[in-house]
Amino acid sequence: MLSLREVERLRAQRCVLRGQRKIRTEEQAATFINDVGFATLLGVPNMQLPDLSAASVNPGWHVDSSKWWWGWKQTLPGKKACYYAKILRRRGTFISWQMFPFFFAVYGSRRPYQEEWDAGLLSRDEKTILDLLSKNGPMLTDALRAAFAPRGKKSTAAFHRALAGLQSCFRVTVSGGDLSGWSMHRWSLVEHWVPRRVIRKALKVSVTEGMEALALKLLENVIIATPADIAWLFSWDRATAQDTARRLISKGLAREVEVKGLEGRYLALARPKTSG
Repeated sequence: MLSLREVERLRAQRCVLRGQRKIRTEEQAATFINDVGFATLLGVPNMQLPDLSAASVNPGWHVDSSKWWWGWKQTLPGKKACYYAKILRRRGTFISWQMFPFFFAVYGSRRPYQEEWDAGLLSRDEKTILDLLSKNGPMLTDALRAAFAPRGKKSTAAFHRALAGLQSCFRVTVSGGDLSGWSMHRWSLVEHWVPRRVIRKALKVSVTEGMEALALKLLENVIIATPADIAWLFSWDRATAQDTARRLISKGLAREVEVKGLEGRYLALARPKTSG
């Protein structure tokens, strides 16, 4: 049986929380992302994931944004140090290149977007954005929004809805951006921007392998989780998460544990990793 204090200690160590040396540089941020595999920019509710804003020193808004976590959502993908898009619960998510193939296997499409359009799997707004990026190459948010449709509350809502959907299915990604003012993203087609070696590897990974890898990395980072936690974070149905948990247990990669101070049983790595 694990103790809640031990779980919290290990989680703080993995997520660089209280009592840990905070991230101060872009290079340290890239190392952190590579270690944890995926991290959010601003966290998600009800789950303590690796989170770049929480793990980093916040020097204040007056400091050059390229030198702290608010600007790293532009500079890190701009240098292809990692992948960044709204993925987990549609929150900004940094993904290491090592973990990208597993995310893509689970969420990405393996067909040209024109085929998905013909099959009725894309909305007209999503196709419009894909057509613009295919024709013009990478575009800043303002330019992409202006080319999408005339300004208006409804068209702006449709634009952001389509852009969020395209990120969630790994069609469109952030490839850098403008750090002036509040900053804005530069958008690119995933198939054009992600390194070819990474795409080739992703195409060899099955959905099942991808799900198992994501669940294992989550357990490594948060120490314990339930199948319901896994389903919620990755937007899977409960049955899929439970099947994934059973496979990991049967392979000796995960185990069921009890935690003193908490009710029920939890999933944990079979061989816990105690440090980054």
